[in-house]
Amino acid sequence: MIQGEGFEEKKGNFNKNFSEKKDAAQGAFRVSGLEGKIARIEKSSERVPVPLKELFDNNSKKLNNLEKENFIEFLREFENVFSEHIVAGNCNSVEHVINVQDSLPIKQVPRRIPIHMREEVDNNIEEMKTRGVIEESQSPWVSPAVMVKKKDGSIRFCVDYRKLNAVTIKDSYPLPRIDEILDQLA
Repeated sequence: MIQGEGFEEKKGNFNKNFSEKKDAAQGAFRVSGLEGKIARIEKSSERVPVPLKELFDNNSKKLNNLEKENFIEFLREFENVFSEHIVAGNCNSVEHVINVQDSLPIKQVPRRIPIHMREEVDNNIEEMKTRGVIEESQSPWVSPAVMVKKKDGSIRFCVDYRKLNAVTIKDSYPLPRIDEILDQLA
């Protein structure tokens, strides 16, 4: 069985038995076969793990065939470090402090959530609680969450910290510029 568009035009008639298992990648196809079987040609994107197909499709458009093959091998080798679900890093060993000096706590009212989004919002909140992304708080500071619809139709939670940022005392020694660090490494 041959899969992949335009193979016959590019490579000519392909009907070869393999005497041993072989893998030979060329172009956007992969050739593999077993003894006594006709070789099977797959499009390279079919070899990408299912959860990573969107990542591959979005980032491989400008890659040549060899780079695509290397990208696929990378994704397959490290597919266990990618997650289908939201996974935010969680560190409880350090407490982050925002310097607001003598400012009174800012309490903003929550933004209105459309009725048709409420169930999905509640489900997302419960999921984020169980994953440890968010936790209940008794803080006097309140910033509203904003629901933004993503291209795929799902909801992204954003928090409007503009009023908190307005009263935050900026660090005297901000983080170094990344371009300066890279220049020093060169």
